[in-house]
Amino acid sequence: MKKILSAVIAFLTFLEVMAYQCSAEEIIDQLSVSQAGSISVEYSMTDEYVITIPADIVFTDPGNVETGIQASNVKLNAGHVLNVTMESMNGYKMKNGDAYIGYTVKLNKNEAVTVSPCTIMTILPGETSAWVLLDFCTDLNTDNAWIFGVYSDILTFTVSIESQ
Repeated sequence: MKKILSAVIAFLTFLEVMAYQCSAEEIIDQLSVSQAGSISVEYSMTDEYVITIPADIVFTDPGNVETGIQASNVKLNAGHVLNVTMESMNGYKMKNGDAYIGYTVKLNKNEAVTVSPCTIMTILPGETSAWVLLDFCTDLNTDNAWIFGVYSDILTFTVSIESQ
């Protein structure tokens, strides 16, 4: 039984090699109608990137928490742009039911983001990395926070590749 199985495997391997050689090569000899042949030489590159987003933000006191988002190992095809957007589920408010505590996010120490979703990073072809400082700030104003418990918001970071 082992000999038969070995023979079948050897035969199938032979057929696979022959099929590969027949489909991969072109034979030109003295009997060929055309005495020329051509092949295609190609390399295919797909967009590549690594985006690192921050861990959860936890305020314990009024003030700010600085963190960032990083893009590394970016390789874009010509004409492609990488965008990262940030979207707040609650419009930059940490909520507990209808009660809320507001917060802001500043990009690179500039003005606070006021819209959601908001493009926070754009990488052009030829750029291989980027860093955006995210400065989360709250005064923990509890005027609208009348419920004891945890107040939270969800920020979603979305990466997209778009044509220029």
